[in-house]
Order: sequence, then C-alpha cells, then structure tokens
Amino acid sequence: MITIPLDNTDTKPFYIQIYEYIRKEILNGNIAAEEKLPSARNLAANLNVSRSTVDTAYFLHIHSEAL
Repeated sequence: MITIPLDNTDTKPFYIQIYEYIRKEILNGNIAAEEKLPSARNLAANLNVSRSTVDTAYFLHIHSEAL
C-alpha cells in the first residue's frame, strides 16, 4: 500500500497532495508507470480521507497525463 504523507497545515487540498505525491513517485521511478495503483476505496481508507478525494486525485492524474 502506498503511504502518502498528508499535511493538514498545507494550503493545498488533500487531492492535490495525493496527486502530486503519486506523480513524483512515478517520475522518480518508485512507482512503475504500468503499476496498478490501489483502489480509491482502499487508499481512502488507508489515508483516512473520503473516497471522492482519492477519486479526484486519480482523475487529475489520468487527465493530466493524457495531455
């Protein structure tokens, strides 16, 4: 399971923090580009955030990489 350090004091919303962390980990080679990410439900439970927060982060990831 991915462990993402979320910062409550950061002005960025959690979905942006999640998106940026995953993007950075892929670019650094810590997550393979073809590696399957955890389900939104599982990651949300692990991070103690709502599933819609993770859904939004995944949506950003999918659409930003398609550009």
